[in-house]
Amino acid sequence: MWTAVTISPRHRLTQEAVEVAVHPRFGSLQFRNGQFVVLEVALENGIRRSAFSIVRKEGKGIILGVKQN
Repeated sequence: MWTAVTISPRHRLTQEAVEVAVHPRFGSLQFRNGQFVVLEVALENGIRRSAFSIVRKEGKGIILGVKQN
């Protein structure tokens, strides 16, 4: 099942890294082994990982499709 989410910047961590928010989900975005991973908190199961792909650009941001694992 794919769901659209928006990644928006929260604050700069370093010159190369920016912390982002995942909307409408609550979670974080990590870059591991050459792939971006959305880590979301599932209330029942602890942490759930989701892979994503870029669906389209919208304004200054991008819209992502997220696949639940």
